[in-house]
Amino acid sequence: MLHNYGFIVLVVLIAVVLRYQRRLASWLDRRFFREGYQQERILLALIDDLRTLDSIPEMGVRVGTELVAALHPESVYFFL
Repeated sequence: MLHNYGFIVLVVLIAVVLRYQRRLASWLDRRFFREGYQQERILLALIDDLRTLDSIPEMGVRVGTELVAALHPESVYFFL
């Protein structure tokens, strides 16, 4: 196996992919699945922002705005 250069290159390539798996997956998401990547990023930022808000009406406005931006629904309803 060590005399076959194709096998050695394949092992090195697999090692590199495993080492940089998160970066590679993030790049692939940004490149080919842009809409889904943006939606996920917006919703994760929304979760972080909600921790800083104090009142329910503020949270409702922020969640509604971000959901419309991320998912493009026809309408958003909140029940309290």
